[in-house]
Amino acid sequence: MSMSRVLLPFLLLLFSSAAPADVEYLASEHHSAWVARSSPLNCRLEHEVPRYGAASFSHENGGQLQFRIDTNFRVPRTTEIRVSTLPPAWRHEVLPRELGYVIYGEESGFRAGPPLSLSLYGELEKGMQPAFTYHDLAGEYVLVGLSPVNSRSAMAAFQQCQAELIPFTFREIRETRLLFTLAGVELDPQGRSQLDRIVRYIQADPEVRRITVAGHTDSRGRRSFNLKLSKQRAEAVQAYLVERGVDAGRITVEAHGDRKPVGNNRTEQGRAQNRRVEITLHQ
Repeated sequence: MSMSRVLLPFLLLLFSSAAPADVEYLASEHHSAWVARSSPLNCRLEHEVPRYGAASFSHENGGQLQFRIDTNFRVPRTTEIRVSTLPPAWRHEVLPRELGYVIYGEESGFRAGPPLSLSLYGELEKGMQPAFTYHDLAGEYVLVGLSPVNSRSAMAAFQQCQAELIPFTFREIRETRLLFTLAGVELDPQGRSQLDRIVRYIQADPEVRRITVAGHTDSRGRRSFNLKLSKQRAEAVQAYLVERGVDAGRITVEAHGDRKPVGNNRTEQGRAQNRRVEITLHQ
């Protein structure tokens, strides 16, 4: 028996205030499949809806859970899509639940915000079937359902991926500044920790193609000495990155001496800000 026929009584109950769906898109219990795709920067949980398109939950590092459906059909941009969940056929004591609405906003699909995405995921985790209903361009009442069958193992993998996501984004790691003591070239524990974050991100994101390491000093001392000192600081950072597995060919070292201050060299606080190495990641 198809999933559509099994769910028909529940569909009628759920949509008792409106006409039954003219067209239904549901995966049968024998063809329902969920696939988890994992990386340190993005987790995805995907489900194909036969003849309609594909649904997916996604969670990028530093972001929130997002749900979207990509369709094979045109849906009016102003379409209001009703979001509900249906219980499996064997759970007669559980009633359908209405979760809210989304407004269709893309040519190829529609998406839910983080709060609704979390609700949809939680209902799916309980074995409920998320359902989306709207009127298409022809005026037909359409129902799109996501089958919870065969979702458990993929959801477990998806949750494991979420737990292992890098907790910071490229924007947060793109520019990093390390400070040094007066005439110092050694990395302190905080500096090494900052570099370890950079290494972790670089190893996870193949789009980071180049790293610039620029050394600087305050204005104390001769210009020639400061230029040499800034180069030593930059090379210390380069050596640490290479030691941790970063390809040396991706690193460009620059030495600026005291020519590019960011602080006032007339104050100790300003000079402390100028004794630095700046690491910039380029995609």
